[in-house]
Amino acid sequence: MNIINLFQPSRWRVGLDEATSLKSWRIWFANVMIVFGALAMPLSMVATFAIYIAEKQYGLITFDVGIWLFLIIMLITKGGSYRFRAYFLLVVLYSMTITFYIALGPHYARSAWLVMCAVMATLMFGSRAAAVSTATNAAMLMLLYWLMGPENQAWASTYAMPFGKWVMFVINISIITLTTSLPVGFLLNRLDRALNNERNAFEKLTTESKMLQSAHIELQSEVAERKRAEEDLKEAYDIISRSPAVAFLWKNEEGWPVEFVTDNVETIFGYTTEEFILGKVVYRKTIHPDDLDRVEEEIQVFSKEKDREGFVHEPYRIVTKDGKEKWVEDKTFIRRDKTGRITHYQGIVEDITDRMKAEKALHQEQEKFRILVEESPFGISFIDEDDRYKYINPKFIEIFGYNLEDIPEGREWFKKAYPDSEYRRKVILSWINDLKKSEVGVGRPRSFNVRCKDGSEKVIYFRSVTMETGEQFIIYEDITEQKQLEAQYQQAQKMEAVGTLAGGIAHDFNNLLQSILGYSQLLLFEKKREDPEFDKLKEIEKAAQRASELTLQLLTFSRKIESELRPVNLNHQVEYVHKLLKRTIPKMIDIELHLEENLKITNADPAQIEQVLMNLAVNARDAIHDEGKLIIETENVTLDEEYCKTHLGTYPGEHVLLIVSDTGCGMDRETTEHIFEPFYTTKGPGKGTGLGLSMVYGIVNSHGGYITCYSEPGKGTIFKIYLPVIGAEIVEQVAERKEEAMPTGGREAILLVDDEEFIRNLGDEILSKFGYKILTAPDGESALTLYQEKKESISLIILDLIMPGMGGRRCLEELMNMNPQVKVVIASGYSVNGPAKEALEAGAKGFIEKPYNIKQMLKIVRKVLDEN
Repeated sequence: MNIINLFQPSRWRVGLDEATSLKSWRIWFANVMIVFGALAMPLSMVATFAIYIAEKQYGLITFDVGIWLFLIIMLITKGGSYRFRAYFLLVVLYSMTITFYIALGPHYARSAWLVMCAVMATLMFGSRAAAVSTATNAAMLMLLYWLMGPENQAWASTYAMPFGKWVMFVINISIITLTTSLPVGFLLNRLDRALNNERNAFEKLTTESKMLQSAHIELQSEVAERKRAEEDLKEAYDIISRSPAVAFLWKNEEGWPVEFVTDNVETIFGYTTEEFILGKVVYRKTIHPDDLDRVEEEIQVFSKEKDREGFVHEPYRIVTKDGKEKWVEDKTFIRRDKTGRITHYQGIVEDITDRMKAEKALHQEQEKFRILVEESPFGISFIDEDDRYKYINPKFIEIFGYNLEDIPEGREWFKKAYPDSEYRRKVILSWINDLKKSEVGVGRPRSFNVRCKDGSEKVIYFRSVTMETGEQFIIYEDITEQKQLEAQYQQAQKMEAVGTLAGGIAHDFNNLLQSILGYSQLLLFEKKREDPEFDKLKEIEKAAQRASELTLQLLTFSRKIESELRPVNLNHQVEYVHKLLKRTIPKMIDIELHLEENLKITNADPAQIEQVLMNLAVNARDAIHDEGKLIIETENVTLDEEYCKTHLGTYPGEHVLLIVSDTGCGMDRETTEHIFEPFYTTKGPGKGTGLGLSMVYGIVNSHGGYITCYSEPGKGTIFKIYLPVIGAEIVEQVAERKEEAMPTGGREAILLVDDEEFIRNLGDEILSKFGYKILTAPDGESALTLYQEKKESISLIILDLIMPGMGGRRCLEELMNMNPQVKVVIASGYSVNGPAKEALEAGAKGFIEKPYNIKQMLKIVRKVLDEN
């Protein structure tokens, strides 16, 4: 190790420029004392060791060398704490001083060493050390005087002085020591406080400097941010000034005085920026009086929400400087101070007058469209591109009975509307093919038979249109009645055509028969009865006469023969035919007559009426295989316009109704559609010509009447013939004048049960017009279920007698079991004296003839409801 490095200051000291406390200075002082002691003691030893040797003071030499070695060790090791090193130095100094005193006496300014020791103690331990050192020095001098005294000759001259003089010496030394060391202690205390203050000030200055630096950085960032914000604000202000929107800043004070507004304010409000800023007009005054309360309420409501930063007003009106009204949209932002108090409101106001006008016009158009759709006489639906029903109008529900819950999508519609799988497949294929070929906005017309919710079937005309959005707009028209009328019209046309053809053939054939019959009779005149040719000619004559009768029937059907009409009471013809039938009809067939007592007079040919009755009676006889009934009835009826609308060939007014019904085997629908056609017969070969009912049809038409046939297999057949009453026009006028005497209606709930959807609709329409609440059921089973659910509210049931499944007779029995007091009115196309009679005897309260007659129907309904 380089010995020089031991004395390098950087190795052991704290530099003066680095000393920030008194302790640092004391450490530095102790280290300097050690260094200088280690350097100075060899010089002292060189100067004193010769004397010590001459005087044989070997102990002092050893003491000095020992002290120097300790100093060298401390210098090399730099070990021990500061207090250890300081105490070590003081012990060394005091030891040397005491040794010198004892060995050499108090000469050579050795008392100054005591003062130096006190000063060094003060330097290293403070002002308290000064007092302790002074006391220590005085005590040590008095101890030395007592220990050594005058016995030591070397000291004799000194210690021989009187004790009092020695005391004075000690006092003087103590005062000098105290005077020297105590100021040093005070100085060090002041220096310590100064250093502490300087250090605290430096630390504070350093902290403040850091804070200033941080604040400077933040300030620079804020300045840059503010600069960017100012640029953005300027840009935004320029954009707003050029935009149709106006930016406002108004105070949260009375009237909302404006503090800032963009330059484009005049384009909307008519007021200039200066007029707002100078307070000539406040924002509150610009709001329309009718909208002011609402705007204020919105501000109050939103302002109460502490976390609310902004809100949008409902559009409101303003009044411009020139008095015009404008609609504005106001987006308002709330400004608060540090305490949360609202100081300002900032708004972006845009003129939306044109938009509001457009929206109003659009709303009006939408309202028109809504009314058009909802009040449309056609059903309407919207189906989205995912095949979901989005809307159906009331007429759709009225036609089909389905609502949106019943048919949420097309799949459900197809299942319910077309329950027959084969027919459904046909409909779906047609729909898909039409979609593939369809163009946007082009209709796709189709007609299908649809099953309604109540179980009835209707013929629906579809008009489907694909929209640009992919949605389907569909219009539904119920053409069931139209189809029925078309069928009737086609049947009438067919019958007219057949009649024309039959009339032409009969006319020409009659001429041919006239020749055959004439020539055959001439030949008979020339022949005698015994002539072999006579019988042959006679057969020819008979055949010609029978053919003539057939042509007469054909001519009757084609109305080529004029009827000899005269006033007739049909009861007379019925009674006459009844006498004939008693002799010709088998006795196992019971013939019943139910004739109106005061039957009105009609224009008719008595012979032809009798022929009609005979033909119908013969058909009834053939239809009744074993026992049965033939019922003939007459009554006065009035046909109204509703009935005539759905029955071609009828006219409103009073009529005489002739009813011929039987309890025979009946006919299916297809047979019923052809029975009036010439030569159509269900009888076996040789048992009928097929002209009987054709002749009946022709006679009724020639009388200006109308004939209907209603029949079901196993249920029998009923024919109804309507003949106009004489003076029908006069009677009709009277009826019109008596229209006010129409039976009253009511508000009771009535359940109408009929398997024919058309009949249900007609009955619903008639009764609903007179205030009744109508429920309908398509069969007996549905009627029982519905009555079970709502029997408390149902006051009357109109029950069709002949229905598929559970018939009216059985349904009546079940209803009576559920409620013996139930009021049921039987409705039937058969006579009241036919199957309906049994229902009346079983507990039904009344009978309504089908097709319905309004007056008769209302009269009976009201009568039954008012009973009991």
